[in-house]
Amino acid sequence: MIGAAPAMAGEPRIALPAGPLGQAVAVLGRQHGVSIAVDPALWSRPVPSIAGRLSTRAALDRLAQASGAQVQRAGATIWRLSPRPRPAPPPPRPFVPLPTEEPPGEIVVVASKRAVPARWFPGTALRIDGGDLAFGGGAGGTERIVSRTASVGSTHLGQGRNKLFIRGIADSSFTGPAQAIVGQYWGDLRLGYNGADPSLQLYDVRAVEVLEGPQGTLYGSGALGGIIRMVPAAPDATRPGASLTAGLSSTSDGEPGGDIAAMLNLPVTDSVATRIVGYARREGGYIDKPLLGRDNANRVAMAGGRAAIGWQVAPDWYVEASGAGQSIDGRDSQYADEAAPPLVNNRALREGYRTGFGLGQLAITGRIGGVSLRSATGIVRQSLTERFDATLPGGDPQLLVQRQTTRMLTSETRVWQAGRDGSGWVAGLSLIDHRRDLDRRFVPPIGLTPTIRSGESVTEATLYGEGAVALTPRLLATAGGRLTQVELRGRADEAAPLALRAAPELTDTRTMRVALPSAALTWRLPAATLYARYQQGFRPGGLAIEGETVRHFLSDRLYALEAGARLGDEAGRWSAQFALSRSRWHGIQANYLDPWGLPSTANLGDGTIWSATLGLRWRPAPGWQIDAAGAVNSSRVTAFGTGAALFASARSPWVAEALSQAAVSALRLGGDIPNVADGTARLGVGYRAALNDHWDIAVDGWARYVGRSRLGIGPYLGEWQGDYVDSAATVRLNRGPFGISLSIDNLTDTRGNRFALGTPFRVGMGQVTPLRPRTLRLGLDARF
Repeated sequence: MIGAAPAMAGEPRIALPAGPLGQAVAVLGRQHGVSIAVDPALWSRPVPSIAGRLSTRAALDRLAQASGAQVQRAGATIWRLSPRPRPAPPPPRPFVPLPTEEPPGEIVVVASKRAVPARWFPGTALRIDGGDLAFGGGAGGTERIVSRTASVGSTHLGQGRNKLFIRGIADSSFTGPAQAIVGQYWGDLRLGYNGADPSLQLYDVRAVEVLEGPQGTLYGSGALGGIIRMVPAAPDATRPGASLTAGLSSTSDGEPGGDIAAMLNLPVTDSVATRIVGYARREGGYIDKPLLGRDNANRVAMAGGRAAIGWQVAPDWYVEASGAGQSIDGRDSQYADEAAPPLVNNRALREGYRTGFGLGQLAITGRIGGVSLRSATGIVRQSLTERFDATLPGGDPQLLVQRQTTRMLTSETRVWQAGRDGSGWVAGLSLIDHRRDLDRRFVPPIGLTPTIRSGESVTEATLYGEGAVALTPRLLATAGGRLTQVELRGRADEAAPLALRAAPELTDTRTMRVALPSAALTWRLPAATLYARYQQGFRPGGLAIEGETVRHFLSDRLYALEAGARLGDEAGRWSAQFALSRSRWHGIQANYLDPWGLPSTANLGDGTIWSATLGLRWRPAPGWQIDAAGAVNSSRVTAFGTGAALFASARSPWVAEALSQAAVSALRLGGDIPNVADGTARLGVGYRAALNDHWDIAVDGWARYVGRSRLGIGPYLGEWQGDYVDSAATVRLNRGPFGISLSIDNLTDTRGNRFALGTPFRVGMGQVTPLRPRTLRLGLDARF
């Protein structure tokens, strides 16, 4: 299957060359922004040139007539060409495919940046269709991606505050100065540098791609665990369209909630179109705070939207300008006290958080001869204000208010050429300018505790390239490299004067250069693909505030070896993939609590992570689909660096000395890398059928087990979390453009203890972060 560039929109003006059918559908896919699967028996059949203003269906009908094929539509942007069957009696009304089903054939891994066919891709690439994410309505944010995979993990501080992990590569449960572990992209725009996951709501999204393991060569810093690429639906100039979805929810032991979202697609001319999305959502609270007289205190409200306008300048050139914004208001924290009744928090202060996120992007896509070009420039702004209960034992109520703001300018231009046999090349230039400002203050002030205002900026300039050569018809060799120069600038506007006098150089500029090589082999067998790859990832150093001092932490680097296999039958009835990786992590940047109980960052030392992942898909009968996936991780800190002393020596007035000593002893014995669950497993079952000539039914259910992991490393952070099962089920009835759905999340009403740090000032004192109790949602949706 040929996949188009993510920002290409449908356009009736086409110019298809004469020649093999495969070449013609590749051009049509790029011009109309669709994916077209072609039966191998048809690929080389000759077709004439076609030009004019035609819809996708009309163009495919002409190609099919010339090549003896038939056209089948498998989704909003997915088509299939197969050999025309001999005349036969009309078959009975077929089953409607599941949202996750794709027609047999190949798709390309767009996140590879050179459109590598999936069968030749040397790594683990997961693709989640937008229909899966929105199935049953109430699309949700990144938690929907996590629930659909076994290898992607997340903390649970609240939407807009979380950290994401892939394949067991994690550093802590809270966001500090260190750069993110996972790179997140909205199309080609990077969403952040060292801030929290913005958890953009996934309404009107075409697909999500997940690349597992370090992706340093193509994506640079901050992709140690992998990347997540979300592809929004593009403006469509061929026809107007609209959709609406709304729902009401009820949470057991909590308050009700609701959501609403709408999409409008408007052609302006035959070459210009705009697409607008807006949404609002409220999640009912379920944590009680009796000392404040508040039930269901942790209500979350969010609202956002986005708009894009696309212009088909010429048959091979497309320009799109887009913007998006979102705000989230968490009225209070979502952790509870272990010693209290379930879902009760005995803090006497209102905590909570507020986030703001905005982006703007201009992207140009085109072709010059046989070379494709993509250039994207954008800006991202993000703010996060958090309130933590910092009351000393036996003291007066005290709050820590922390505000982080980030601004990132990014631009990337790349050119590439791709072959159907996986060969090809890509070369690119990337520029990033990122700034982060942090303001921490106690309200009211505690004695001589410092108020801290610090700022940090990072500039990255990068050249990268990758090429693949077919050594034999079945063996493909890939190699690449990335050269990055990083300039770090930091300052501390307001802190204890002693700190600045003792280390004035810590506010100066630092420069580093990094080279990241990669190599891979892919071996195609008749019913399987085997691959092996070597890849690196890195994060630059930075400035950290520790108590009354400002100091540097150094860059860290990950070296990964991976081997894997993909199998499946040609009919698409079953498929499987397996990967085994070993990662050596040097100079691990990990977050810890400083003497004031505040998050800081230091280089812990070195570690290793073994990870094995397995994914299975089986379609035992028409309409049925069963998915199973699992990931097993084994991590260990193998050598402690000079920064480990900070993890073992920190003391906090909020934590008892006896607890601190116990944690120090545990650290000296070594330990697991934090937040790396020892195992994760997922089982999903789906069914769709036609009830009669008017009504369809779809059922989707899943269960996901999350293994145990430690909260962090060092004093106070050695607590166990995880070891729970989450689950959900949805039933949807559909009649034409209208649908009604019933969803239940957390079917078994499991409490559990998710990966999160409620407040850093009460670590080791019985905090738990339970799952949202069983929640029922009734939804309606319509598409026009």
